[in-house]
Amino acid sequence: MRRVRRRGASQLAVADAVEASEFRKQIPQAGFPSGIAVPSAIALVLLLVLAGGGWLLVGDDRSDEVVATAVVDSQMGLTRDLADGLTEQAQDAVRKLRAAVDVAQNANVVQPSRLVEDLARGDQWHGVAMFGRERGKLRASHGTPVPLPPSVVTSLDSPAIIPADIGGAAMDLVVAMPLDRREGSPLLGAITRIDLPQDAMFGGQVRTMLLVSEGDILATSGVPPSPSVADQAASRVKTAAMRRPADSLVTRLDEGAHSKDAAAAANPANEQARVTTYAALGDTKTAAIHVVLIDEVDAQQAQQDSNATAVFAVLAGVAVVGFVVLRLCIVRPVRRLRADSLVVAVGGLGNPVRHSRIREVAKLSGVLHRVQLGLGGGERVRGMTAPRLQVSATTALIGFVVVALAWASYVPAAFDRDPGIPERLVTDTENEVQRLSVSVADVLDRGITDLREIAESSDADEVAGQLDRLSSQSRYRSVSALGDDGEVVAVSGKRPRFDADDVPEGDGVRQANTSGRVPIVYAHTALESSGHVLVAEFDVPYLLHLVRQRHGHVRLVDAGQRVIADSGGFIAFEKVTDNDVESVLAKVDGKQSAADVYGTGIDAKIVAGAPVVGGGAAAELGWAAVAQKPVAELALPAVEQRRAALMVALVVALVAIIIGGWHFFVFVRPLRELGASAETMLRSPQNTVLYPQRHDEIGAIAICLEVCRRALVDGPDRLGTLRQLGPADLRTRQLRPVQPVRPRPTAAQRQRAAHPGHPQPAGQQPRAFAPRSGMSRTAPRRQDRRVPPRSAGSRGRG
Repeated sequence: MRRVRRRGASQLAVADAVEASEFRKQIPQAGFPSGIAVPSAIALVLLLVLAGGGWLLVGDDRSDEVVATAVVDSQMGLTRDLADGLTEQAQDAVRKLRAAVDVAQNANVVQPSRLVEDLARGDQWHGVAMFGRERGKLRASHGTPVPLPPSVVTSLDSPAIIPADIGGAAMDLVVAMPLDRREGSPLLGAITRIDLPQDAMFGGQVRTMLLVSEGDILATSGVPPSPSVADQAASRVKTAAMRRPADSLVTRLDEGAHSKDAAAAANPANEQARVTTYAALGDTKTAAIHVVLIDEVDAQQAQQDSNATAVFAVLAGVAVVGFVVLRLCIVRPVRRLRADSLVVAVGGLGNPVRHSRIREVAKLSGVLHRVQLGLGGGERVRGMTAPRLQVSATTALIGFVVVALAWASYVPAAFDRDPGIPERLVTDTENEVQRLSVSVADVLDRGITDLREIAESSDADEVAGQLDRLSSQSRYRSVSALGDDGEVVAVSGKRPRFDADDVPEGDGVRQANTSGRVPIVYAHTALESSGHVLVAEFDVPYLLHLVRQRHGHVRLVDAGQRVIADSGGFIAFEKVTDNDVESVLAKVDGKQSAADVYGTGIDAKIVAGAPVVGGGAAAELGWAAVAQKPVAELALPAVEQRRAALMVALVVALVAIIIGGWHFFVFVRPLRELGASAETMLRSPQNTVLYPQRHDEIGAIAICLEVCRRALVDGPDRLGTLRQLGPADLRTRQLRPVQPVRPRPTAAQRQRAAHPGHPQPAGQQPRAFAPRSGMSRTAPRRQDRRVPPRSAGSRGRG
């Protein structure tokens, strides 16, 4: 007997399941990505992809990267600095030649031979020549012959720098420019010598510097290279320069087959690598000149990090476990609840509702159970009870997010290892600061040199013109001439900031203030012809431009360790408070520079300092340049691995937060709200209406509960249908049409009807209106628009 009952119950359950399946097809369902299983599947795929990609990105053995990118970048920065320094020397030679020509022309020197002879008197020019523009014929020459081909003479219309094939530790350049702005003006050429920096200026004892133009070596400095290495470097620079613009040549050249795009080649014999970098000088108008730097460094390879495999394997485990937890705690209970609600909605009152240990699902399961009891569910559903131990779905979400965030927070500690700072980086940082100090010292000392050149002029009008020429240079803010009483008698440029009464006598460079908004620095010299004093105020933004050209956090400080310029933004004369910087500045004494590494691991930083000294009065200021380079910002193998791991950890944290928020706001919270509305529906089914917010699994449960509510109100016959009783279910009754109301005649119309023979006013047409009484049969009748009444058989029941 019991077996027969079970067989009957199973057959009934199968029938209810079939009806529930048909009923489910009537419920609208949105497609991807609205399903409750979508976010967990997306989380699994994304986390597994991040685990695999992170392992390939961080744990891969980069055997083809022979030299650390930070070392190559450091040498590339050194090459650019050398090119900028030589470009500045060449441009300064152009300015001096133009100034000398202006002085000679102001002195009414117009004969070519005399003009060339006057220009060649100084030590600046080794040879001066003037050429005609028509055929490039030489008109006058003095000193070393100037090698200018006729093609350049006839086509050049602006100042240009032309290399001379001299060789050695210095390079001779030909500065060529038109004599004036007139068309067909003669071309003036002068030879000047530029000294190349030696070993102390570009670091180390094995570096080689070449000046290359069109594949030809113009000059060498440093360690003499072998002919094969020099010729190979020159040819490769020529080839690479064709693919890059002349104003942005930052390509790195390789020396072997194992190099990547960073230009380093391994030497298996001594595990050394040759790094070749080059950069172009400024626009020379004719042939491009490149500074080529060749160095041999220790070969370094990024080692295989065994820790990366374990870390990303844990991430893969977190992805799989999180997927299983989300499926068991959210997806599976909600789908089972939807299946049970569909069975109850189609009339399966005898099938017990499966309870869940998830609190939000258990509440709705209890509601369905009470609906079955209220509609007479039978003995099978009376003994069903909810489990006592229940867990909220939010707990599972929080657990998943917390575990993912814990993994992401562990990544920085897992990859916090000693990056192995190469000694070459410390040396290059020190050399970079030395170059900055030399550049600043050259700017300050050049101020006195320029003022002394003006002081050699005796004519007051000529001095005024020289002030205008000098103030046009970007390094100066203003150039002034002070009288005997300290008053400003001539100014060129912006308004001076310094106090004229505080300008000392003689030559020198002075810092006028130690507080205020802007540092005031100027050079001064006496004008012997008139007893006046010339003052050239330096432009602080120009000094700041020199500082910002360097890498890292670079500062220029005065003798009191107050900030004069800072590459990262600053307040003028702000006191240096960094202990590491103070320690390095304490080691900087006289002409000695210092550099050291402070800190350990990834938090370490390279700090280097150098005094601002030169061959002039700049050393009297007591300034110093200091640079900080955090190791975390360098392109070392360990740092790049850690940076990549942190990027993966950040993406994992974002994915976990987004997936957790997706589950909570789209599924968990609507499930809670539906549970509260369902309990309210049980208390007062006639005053509550349940409607779906989204067409997903929770929306289907809401529709089924609404069907159950109608069944509680109207009876079990309402189960199994989605249509709601309303106006469509009531009998219709057709009403009699409303007769139209005829408009009442106006007073004028009634008067015209009473007096038919009354004449109409001029310009007014008679209206088709006739009175009811005495209406003529021939008069047009008004159309009767009334609708004839329908027969009784066509009317609805009423």
